[in-house]
Amino acid sequence: MIVLLIFITVLSIKDAIALKSKIKMKDWVAYVIAIILAGIFIVFYISNPDRDSISKIVLSLVGKAV
Repeated sequence: MIVLLIFITVLSIKDAIALKSKIKMKDWVAYVIAIILAGIFIVFYISNPDRDSISKIVLSLVGKAV
């Protein structure tokens, strides 16, 4: 799992450097947040693939549990 996170981090940094001159600060923040969320979801899923999914957890918080 650590190797996967390092791989994603390296690819994200490489992509961010390539996009640095092309995107605005607002888009930059959205990109960083998306990458961080993707990393969190990966850790959440790989740590225990048999647990409830993110969508099921969110729906249960809203009150529309499946």
